[in-house]
Amino acid sequence: MQLLMFDIDGTLTRSFQYDQEVFAEAVSEVAGAPFHDTDWHRYARITSDGVTEEVLLRMGVDASRAAMVKQAMMRRLHERRRASPSEFIEISGAAAFLRQLAERGDIALAIATGCWREEAAFKLEASGIDASAIPMSCSEDGEQRADIMRHALSRALAAAGRERFDRVAYLGDGLWDWRASHELGFEFVGIGERIASLREAGAKHCHPDFSDAAAVPASLRIL
Repeated sequence: MQLLMFDIDGTLTRSFQYDQEVFAEAVSEVAGAPFHDTDWHRYARITSDGVTEEVLLRMGVDASRAAMVKQAMMRRLHERRRASPSEFIEISGAAAFLRQLAERGDIALAIATGCWREEAAFKLEASGIDASAIPMSCSEDGEQRADIMRHALSRALAAAGRERFDRVAYLGDGLWDWRASHELGFEFVGIGERIASLREAGAKHCHPDFSDAAAVPASLRIL
């Protein structure tokens, strides 16, 4: 059996842009000062916990207020969905692709994301993706992206009742996803709007979305 592990932002959900904007608004609200630096490459830990704590420290705000940023962000995500529901959509073909994979007996699924668990569940549900039966690891489960991916692997093994998978592939859209996959020895397939940077970094298999019924399975060798 093989394991396919997915990122969320930019890979399953088209949430990268509104995620940055809402996070900046939440930090500004809690810190009481404008915040705009949402280039995640600038941060040491690219997770919701990691970025929030580093941002607050840079702004001279006690990192213990990270929980307040999370609360403000979740409130703003709900408000934004009510105001602009059309923004909350899947990456084309994502929901159908997950459904097809779930029907196969030779593939296990997992999600490994830097989002907070509540944030991740909201984005998936709001985008019409049912991932309720898929083991998911989030910001709360590891310091770095690789730690979260290891945790997701452990959860997937437990769910499948196995000691190992024949192979593991990660589908993501960020350079940090690609680097963590290499660190862990996972295969990697790039998905989303940022695949140009992934290709430049050396990622061989990249696709803008899941709309081509044969392309992504071919890259994953699951045809």
